[in-house]
Amino acid sequence: MKKIISACAALALLTVIATPAGAAEPAITDEASAAASAAPSTKLEPMSLALLAGHGFKDAFGTGFGARVGYTVPNKIYLGGSLVYHVGQTQGPVQANVWYGGGEVGYDVAAGPFIIRPYAGVGAASINATVTVAAVGDFAGGKVTASQSRFAVWPGAMFLFPFEQGSAFIGVDAKVVVVDNASALNTYGTFGLAF
Repeated sequence: MKKIISACAALALLTVIATPAGAAEPAITDEASAAASAAPSTKLEPMSLALLAGHGFKDAFGTGFGARVGYTVPNKIYLGGSLVYHVGQTQGPVQANVWYGGGEVGYDVAAGPFIIRPYAGVGAASINATVTVAAVGDFAGGKVTASQSRFAVWPGAMFLFPFEQGSAFIGVDAKVVVVDNASALNTYGTFGLAF
């Protein structure tokens, strides 16, 4: 592997040395400029609305869906917010779910036809649990519900593919939601409109 890397580095160095400083740039033809203008844009319009659907890898998360709204300022800083609900899981008599939402800040990095947006979110998470108690003798049974809201943070990254001249996008979103000292990896598919 080291030999291959060394050979590639030597070839690149020889190419730079062998190219005269005053070498003419290749002429751009009409076909080349037309192909360049038809290539997908890595720029999104500044305002965006998106839907999320995915999965959280902890019991209280499970399948989740939500929405995100944001604005990208001219220096590529993204400011927005999201609200996500996870339906959770039922194990025996216990059913748990979680929702979280808050503000987000990120930065858009163009990578070929894609946009990579590392970001961090802060806000609140609400964890809800319901225990179903079975009827025993004269006791009719019932449900006991508990809910707690806590401070949450979620660092993550989005990998977006803009299309329709930057007015729409699809992508994936991965984040780690941290509530108190517990955390869960969540992944989503996303589709959005930009204007």
